[in-house]
Amino acid sequence: MGAIAETDVDYGRIFGPFPAVGHIPPTHFIGYLTSDEKSVTGDFKVDLNIGNQGNMWMAYAQPARTVDEQNTEAYMKDG
Repeated sequence: MGAIAETDVDYGRIFGPFPAVGHIPPTHFIGYLTSDEKSVTGDFKVDLNIGNQGNMWMAYAQPARTVDEQNTEAYMKDG
């Protein structure tokens, strides 16, 4: 699973607070995010304008493996 933007994310967008992901054991979640192999296992669609769902996608964002893969930087505010 991963997070893919279907529309542009506005410059200066504020993210946070970040909700806890309670249904996945932390060790599995960390292992998933740090894996070198990227596999698509499902979709998670959110409307960024809905306040209570707007940050849930961040749990599924996979970090870039190299500088060449990085295409955005996101910082959580108050999270």
